[in-house]
Amino acid sequence: MILPVCRSEGFSRVLITCDDDNEASRKVILANGGKPAGSLPHNRRPGHVKLTFWVPTA
Repeated sequence: MILPVCRSEGFSRVLITCDDDNEASRKVILANGGKPAGSLPHNRRPGHVKLTFWVPTA
């Protein structure tokens, strides 16, 4: 729902994150054109990471 807002603000893509064990969010991100961009340490859940994805706003 935020992608049209980002597009209207002039962004061509946005970086979105989700927890590594959040399969539902990962599927939604990928279904909306998300391209994996790596991962970051999870600051509140030792042993987990945040997955990052670039998602086009168009």
